[in-house]
Formats: sequence, C-alpha cells, structure tokens
Amino acid sequence: MLAPGCDGTEASRVSGETEVLPIDDRGLIAAVHAGDRPYVLLSFFTTFCKPCVKEIPDLYAMHQDPESPVQVLFVSLDHGSSRAHLPAFMQKVGLERTYFLDEQAAATFFGENLPDWNQSVPQNLLFSRDGRLVEHMQMTGSKEVIMLIHKDQSFH
Repeated sequence: MLAPGCDGTEASRVSGETEVLPIDDRGLIAAVHAGDRPYVLLSFFTTFCKPCVKEIPDLYAMHQDPESPVQVLFVSLDHGSSRAHLPAFMQKVGLERTYFLDEQAAATFFGENLPDWNQSVPQNLLFSRDGRLVEHMQMTGSKEVIMLIHKDQSFH
C-alpha cells in the first residue's frame, strides 16, 4: 500500500506490526484534507532525536483516543542509514504506522508551510481538516495541542 503522492517506493512492514510509507509534500497535504477528525497534527521526527522520542508516546496516545479531535500523522525525516533503523524504532516506541519524507519533499513542504524552518526536530504542525495551519510547535504534548484546539475553536 502506498500513501497518496508517494514516490513509488514500496511500503515496508516489520512482523506485520509496523508500516513505513513513503510520502511527498503533496501527499502530506492530501492526508490533512483526508483526515477523519477535525484536526490533523503532522509530527516530524528523527529516530536519533531525544525530544522526539520523548513526545511520541503522548501524541500517539492522543491519536489512539477515539474521542480525540486530533489525528496524528508521524513523519520521519530520517535519511540514509538512519532510515534503516526506523522499523525497529517504531516497534520500540509503539508506532504502528509512520511516513517518511525525502530531503527534497521536506524542503518543498516546509518552504511552502514554514519558510523559516531551521531543519530542527521535533516539528509539529497542527492543521484544521480544511488545510489551514493552526499552529506550529517545536516540542509539544497532547495537553498543549488540545489547548490550541480550544483556542482555535473559540476564534472560528
């Protein structure tokens, strides 16, 4: 199974438990619009980023909560040899599915949505399902995301 707008490489699975899907900048935006909840959080990480590792379980728990207004899409920015560690990392932190974005697609996506991005991670972009960027946060947790949603809903 390939993600919308993917680059044609095959998805990989480890023991049928984790799924790593390629995606490009257009595929990310399509995924935001296709979200099944009012908000979509794109959570960009690398496997060697300690703050990323720290925030993933909390964000994933929020994603797994059927009452949560937020769907979380985890997007790896790992490249080269670090991408080979992605399936084992996913099993370690409990992720079932993640996407990976190559360097060119990342530059295009961030250039259009966060032009002053300094290539640091974690990066979390909260979108409304209609594609409006609500907020950009470096490191975050579920409580902060929910507070931002309440604030956003009071203005719209």
